[in-house]
Amino acid sequence: MRTLTAIFTACIIFASAASAGDLYRVELKSPLDAAVVKSMNVNVLLRADNTCLLLVEKHEAHFLNTSGLEHSLLATDIHRNQLAIDRRSDRKNAAVFKVLYEKDQFRLLLVDWDAAKIAGSKVEIFPLPDMEVDVKYQEPVLGVTPQMAFSALEDLQLLMDRVSQDSLESYVGRLVAFYRRLTGTTSNYAARDWISSKFREFGYDSVVTDPFTGARLWDRTPCAAANVIAYKPGTVYPNQHIIIGGHFDAVPESPGADDNASGTAAVLECARILADIETNMTIIFIAFDSEESGLLGATHYVEGAVERNDDIVLMINADMIAHFENSDKADVYSNGQNVYAQLWDQLGNAYVGIDADLGGMGASDHWPFQMAGYDVIFVQEKIFSTVYHTENDKTAYMDFEYMTRMVKATLATAYSTNASPPPVRIAALEEPGDGHSFVVHWNRIDAPTIARYELSYYSMLSPLDITAIDFGPEDTSFVIDGLTEGQEYCVSVLAYDNSDLTSIKTRSYYFTPRSLPAAPFDVLAMPLKDAVRLTWAYSNAELDFDHCAVLRDGVEITQTLDTFFVDDDAALGSSLHDYRVVAVDTDGNLSDTLSIAPFGARAATLALGRILAVNRTQVYSNDFVDEKETGEYMRLVLDGYDYDYFSDTTAVSGYRDCNSVELNDMIDYELVVIGAETARYEDIGVNPVLHGLLDTLGYYLSIGGKVIIFGRWGTVGGINFCDYTTTAWTYDDGYHDLFHIGGRFLTPTPWEYGSSYLPADLVGARSRLTAYPHLVWDSLATVSHSTSQDIAITDVAGIPCATYVRVDSSKADIIYRYHSRNNSDWEGQPVAWRYFGDDYSYVFFDIPLSFFGRDMATAALRQAVDEILSGAPSDGENPDDPGTGELPVSFALSQNYPNPFNPSTRIDIALPQACHVRLEVFNILGQRVARLLDREMQPGNYDVYWDGSGVASGLYLYRLRAGSFEQSKKMILVR
Repeated sequence: MRTLTAIFTACIIFASAASAGDLYRVELKSPLDAAVVKSMNVNVLLRADNTCLLLVEKHEAHFLNTSGLEHSLLATDIHRNQLAIDRRSDRKNAAVFKVLYEKDQFRLLLVDWDAAKIAGSKVEIFPLPDMEVDVKYQEPVLGVTPQMAFSALEDLQLLMDRVSQDSLESYVGRLVAFYRRLTGTTSNYAARDWISSKFREFGYDSVVTDPFTGARLWDRTPCAAANVIAYKPGTVYPNQHIIIGGHFDAVPESPGADDNASGTAAVLECARILADIETNMTIIFIAFDSEESGLLGATHYVEGAVERNDDIVLMINADMIAHFENSDKADVYSNGQNVYAQLWDQLGNAYVGIDADLGGMGASDHWPFQMAGYDVIFVQEKIFSTVYHTENDKTAYMDFEYMTRMVKATLATAYSTNASPPPVRIAALEEPGDGHSFVVHWNRIDAPTIARYELSYYSMLSPLDITAIDFGPEDTSFVIDGLTEGQEYCVSVLAYDNSDLTSIKTRSYYFTPRSLPAAPFDVLAMPLKDAVRLTWAYSNAELDFDHCAVLRDGVEITQTLDTFFVDDDAALGSSLHDYRVVAVDTDGNLSDTLSIAPFGARAATLALGRILAVNRTQVYSNDFVDEKETGEYMRLVLDGYDYDYFSDTTAVSGYRDCNSVELNDMIDYELVVIGAETARYEDIGVNPVLHGLLDTLGYYLSIGGKVIIFGRWGTVGGINFCDYTTTAWTYDDGYHDLFHIGGRFLTPTPWEYGSSYLPADLVGARSRLTAYPHLVWDSLATVSHSTSQDIAITDVAGIPCATYVRVDSSKADIIYRYHSRNNSDWEGQPVAWRYFGDDYSYVFFDIPLSFFGRDMATAALRQAVDEILSGAPSDGENPDDPGTGELPVSFALSQNYPNPFNPSTRIDIALPQACHVRLEVFNILGQRVARLLDREMQPGNYDVYWDGSGVASGLYLYRLRAGSFEQSKKMILVR
C-alpha cells in the first residue's frame, strides 16, 4: 500500500519560496493523494474539483514520478510569473496565448508579459493570484437532492416576491452613472461610498469599508481600493457565515452595466430584503473592488478569513446575470461538492423557471474562496454578453425581468442554506497508536435548536458499509474501535435540529490507524557557523507520542519535544552528515526510518581569509560579454589571496539543469566574490529555478559570510526602472532588504543590428573615497568582450547596458558615481556602495569592472577585498568627487513615494549643512512607530526607506528635525 511517508523526502540544501519549473496536472483519486500533494515541495497553483495544477522544480520531478499520483505534464520551463488567468469567457484570448489548462469557462494562459507589452495594453488577462491553495479530496455527491427545512419552503415564495425589478433597475442605473467605476479613480470611490450608504439606508449598523492595494487598468498601477461589507448577525448560528458578493469595479471605456452593476445590484437587493428578516446564520454582503485587475478584493478578504479561521458555510458570487438574450437558462459553477449548486438549480426550476447548467470553474470573485477550500457557487447568465467589456455594456442590453428571476433564485438559495443546521467541523482526529482505534473530536454547535449528532464512518475499501452512531447535543468526541491497521477511513458528523433536519452538506474527514507513530515532515537541515540547524514539523495526532529524536549518521544525538535543534558538536568539521528526525512513542516505537531519505547537511566553516570567486558572466547570454575576459580579471585581482575559482557560466539555450553554485559551495569561505557582467539579463535576483542567487546570498550573509558583487544588468532600447519596493515576487526582495537598493535604472543602449555601432553612455566611475581610484572606461576591453557577438562590435561610445541605482544612503556608503558621456540626469548617480554592519558586510559594484582600465579596476576590487577581510572600511572623501551636483541650498522633506504604499516607501531629504538629523514616523494618535534617523549627518541629498510591514493600514505622519528645521507630512499605508 502506498504511504505518505514513503514519498516524502528533501533533496536540496537551500529551498526557495519562489515557484517555477514544469507544470503538471494531477488527479486526486483518494484522500491519500491529497496528503501526498501537501507533503511535496511543490507549488499548488489551483484546484478544480479533484484536479490540481502543480509547478514542480526539475530536480523534484522524480518524486512526483514515483509518488503513485496520476499525473500528466502540461508544459516545461514555466515561471509562475508567466501564468495568467483569461478574463474573457469567450475564446478570443485563446487565439493569442497558449492555453495550458481549460475547464468550463476557466483558462490558464502562458504569457510573455514583456514581449507582448501586456502590462500597458488592453489585454483582458490578469496574473495568477499568489495564494495558498487548500488541497483536499472531495467525494462525488452527484445526484443528491438537497434537503430543505419545510418552514424555509413556506417562506421562500413570500421572500422572493419581495425582490423588486424597479429596485434592481434603479441600482444598476445609479452604478452606471458613476462614470466607468475604474479601480483607483474618483468615480470608483464615489460608487463605493454610495454602496456603503445604501447598506446603511437599509438599516445595517455594521458597515465596513475595508481598504487594500488594488490595481488600475490597463497598466495595473497599484492604487488604493476597498471592499464594502455589511454584516447581518445570525440569531441561531452566528459563528457560521454565508457570503453574498459581487464586484462593483469596471474596466476602462465601459459603463459596466451587466459587468458588474448587475451582480452588485443583486447583493444590494438581497441585503435590502433580508435587513428586517431574522436569519439563523450571519449573512455578509460584500461589494468587491479590483476584480477586473486580478480578483484582488476577493483575495484580500479570503486571506483575512483564513487567518481568522472563519467558518464560511457558502460563498455566493453574482457576476453578469442580466444579458438580454437570456430567458430560462443560467450557468452555476461550484467546487466539486456541488450540492449548493444543485440547490440553486432546484429552486430556479421550481420557482422562477430558470434551469442551471452546473460546472466547476470560472474566473471571478468566488475563485479565491474556492482555492482556500470554502464552498462556493458562481451564478452567471447562460448566453454570455455580446457587449462585454465594451462601451456598449449599457442597460439597453440588459433584460431586467430575467435578472429579477436570477436574483430571486440566488436569494432563495442563501436563505435555504441559512435555514438548515450548518455543517459540523471535526476539530481533531487523534491516534492512540494501537493500530485499531481512533478518537474523533468535533466542534459543538452552541444552539438550542440542535437535538443530536450522528457520527458516520466507513472504510475507503467498503464505502457502502457505513456505521452510524447517535450522540446527544452536548457530546463532542468518540473513540472508534475495531478498525484495521493501515486502512483509510472516512468519518463525518452531522447535526440534527429539533425538526430532524440536518445540514445541506456533509463535511468528510479521513484517517488511517497505525501502531507506529507518523514520521515528522518538512525536515530541513541548514548550515550555521560550525553547526547545523534542523527544523521540522510533526503531527500531534498520536496520543502515545513521547518525543522526537534527531539522528546523525544513524546515531541518536538528542531527544526533544521542540521542532528545532542546533547540532554544534565540535567534531562536525566540514564533512557532509546524514540527518533524520523520527517520532518515538511511549513504547519506544520509532516512525519509519527506511523509506524516508536522510537530509544531507554540513556545518559552515567560513574559514578566515578563504575566498570563493564565482564567475556568473554568460549564465543566460553572451550579449556584449566574454566570460573568459571576466575570469582573467578575477584571477588577476585575487592573485596572492587564498582563493578558489568557480565558473558558473555554462550558456545554453533555454534553462539549464541544476549545476549552479549553491550554498554548500560557499560555506567553507569567509568571502564570496561574484562577477556577474552579463549585459542585459538579470543574473542574481532572478527566480532561483533560473539559478538566481539572491536568496542563497541572503542566507550566507546571515550566518556570517561576506560578499562582494560586481556586474550590471542593463537593457537594449528605452530606459527602464525596477522598483524593488513594489515587485510582486519575493525572490528579488534581497536587493532592497539586504543590499539597500530601492530601485535600479537601466539606461538605454540602442543597438543597430545592421551596423557595428552600439551607442552607450557610461565612460567612467568617479570615486567618492580616497582609497578607491577613479575608473576610466577602456574601449578596447569593451570591443574585446564583445567579439563573441554574431555582429562584431568595433565602434562603441561607452560601456553598453549600463545601470545606476537608488541606494538608501542612510545605511550604505556610496563608493562610486556614474560618469556619463553627455547625460546630466545620470551624471553622479550611485554605481557602487558598501555596508559594514554588526549583522553583515558587503561591497556592491553595479558596474562591469573588467570593462575599465585594468590597473584601476584591479586596485578597486582589491581594496574592497582588503576592507571586507579586515573588517575595517576605509574613510576619507575624495576631494575631486563631483557628487551628484551642487549641494542643496535649503532643507527639504519630500512627499514619500509611492503613496499610498504597501509595505515600503521612500522619503527623500535635503541637508544644506551638517547637523543632527532625526526622522520619525507617528500614527494618528501621535505615538511614534519608527525612528528612521537619529544621528549627525553631512550636507547632501539622502534617500531613506521605511518598511511598514509590522504596522496596520492607515494614515501616518513622518517628521524631519534637522538643526532648526522641522517639517511633517502625511502618508497612507494600504494593504
